Amino acid sequence: MSDSLANGRRFRVFNIIDDYNREAFLNEAYYSIPSTGLVQKIKEILLHRAKPKRIRTDNGPEFISKVF
Repeated sequence: MSDSLANGRRFRVFNIIDDYNREAFLNEAYYSIPSTGLVQKIKEILLHRAKPKRIRTDNGPEFISKVF
């Protein structure tokens, strides 16, 4: 999800939500979201949660990179 501030600077929000029970694991805003940062956040969450059978994403550039 993305939007822009009053000064025109764009930002993106990274959300990790369990589709089954709608629990939000992460909601963070960034000016830039590198794939390596996303992978690290997901790994941190998986240290404390059960590993899901699948992960669903949109086709944003950070999700279609080789790192992800």
